[in-house]
Amino acid sequence: MLGVANAGWTRRDAPERRGFPSMRITNANQLATYSVKVFTRAGWVCWRQNNVAVCDRGQYRRFVGLKGVSDVIGFHATTGRFLAVEIKVGRDRLSPEQESFLQSVERAGGLGLIVRHADDLKPYLIP
Repeated sequence: MLGVANAGWTRRDAPERRGFPSMRITNANQLATYSVKVFTRAGWVCWRQNNVAVCDRGQYRRFVGLKGVSDVIGFHATTGRFLAVEIKVGRDRLSPEQESFLQSVERAGGLGLIVRHADDLKPYLIP
């Protein structure tokens, strides 16, 4: 099990200190960050995946990746199982591409999740 410092937890947001949920989640950005922390602490190697076009040094670079790739992706450090987490807050809905990607992950034996609230991560918290 990873220690609190290794997983990127601060003393203030560590689950052991404040209980669940351990930080105030008000938007998709915070929920994605929290998801990475929870899964990292549970033994997954994961990161946020940028899936949009970017403006870099005044130039617009179009998106050239795979449509529908989840917001957080990674793998389990021990088993190698693939992880795909789609973050949806409020009235956000899955696009057909996102739904197809998650189904592909599940068919291949990976873990594909839709996370709408911090409570959805409760089963993955390490006591």
